[in-house]
Amino acid sequence: MNLKTFLAALLLMTSLSGAGAQNTGTDSASSEQEFAPVNQSTRFLLTDTVPHLVGSLSGSAENMITLRTGEFQQHDKTIITQTPEAKGKQGAWVPMNNYWIEPVTPPPSRGEPLMVPIDDMRVAEVEGGVTLTEATSKSAKSKPLDVNEDMEVPEAATLSTAETGSVAVLVGGHTSIRLVPNSQAQFHYDVSGPTPRIEVKILRGAAFCKVGALSGGRIPDVAVRGRVGSTANIGSSDFFVQSDPVSLHVCLVRGRLLIGDAIPLAVGNMSWYPADVEASAETGPQICHWPKLSSNEKSLLDARTLNFALHQVDNLNVKIKALLSSTTSPLSSEDQAYLDQIPRITWYAQASTFP
Repeated sequence: MNLKTFLAALLLMTSLSGAGAQNTGTDSASSEQEFAPVNQSTRFLLTDTVPHLVGSLSGSAENMITLRTGEFQQHDKTIITQTPEAKGKQGAWVPMNNYWIEPVTPPPSRGEPLMVPIDDMRVAEVEGGVTLTEATSKSAKSKPLDVNEDMEVPEAATLSTAETGSVAVLVGGHTSIRLVPNSQAQFHYDVSGPTPRIEVKILRGAAFCKVGALSGGRIPDVAVRGRVGSTANIGSSDFFVQSDPVSLHVCLVRGRLLIGDAIPLAVGNMSWYPADVEASAETGPQICHWPKLSSNEKSLLDARTLNFALHQVDNLNVKIKALLSSTTSPLSSEDQAYLDQIPRITWYAQASTFP
């Protein structure tokens, strides 16, 4: 991604954040401060094309400052702040805030949700080129089918998205798996036992996963496998999984996940998942990789994983953009409640002094 593309996405993400961005309260700016006079302002230029979480911020305290929401104004790619501590600093970490991936369920003002029986898998929100290949015996070869809205996904079928394609799969009315462009995944769903079991094998690319509750509060067992590594949920969860030939990258926004080797149908067996990660609104997103990495490698891949996930969010959040661009002001209480239930991501862009 070049700088021009990044800045365009950055401005769009910031515009999506609305007025409700939370104070992040980082160590270098932990108390309320009076702004200095206008002639004491410090200007920074956004320079980094990769977003960072607060735990991965780097830079010496002697030449960097971490700003908080409300401590700066953004004019195109220039950040102007009157925070006294910014004077004389060579760089700054600037907080940005935007929505996480939207649910498949539409806002109340924009249609009814797709109803999916407990024992069924169906596609929704088909965009661009998407095909489905049914499972066959080894001696037979199934022809890919073009995917249509509300199409049933047979057991062990494989969905593939083209360069401009994306698709969501609603499983049993409780869980959704959204494939991003250039992705391929195989779906297994078993409702023969007391708790539904879902296994999604990502053969290529990445997916957003939202695991919800069944009637009575039961939670399905969900395993998302890559070519290396696998996740298993503990309770409801909201996360992103990216698979490559040698590793699995996970960004967890809400809930708890176990992460370990890609063992088929290992759902529910905690001994196979040595990594345990948990995220909430208070902790912010948690990023994990399998196999585990050194701290330096993890910091680099954390930023890359978050960058890729946020880029997909920006492209796929069609319903949120439609709501926020609506001429109806203010939003209805139902539509506002829809927005309020979507997690928000606070991340940081790097800036350097600008004369």
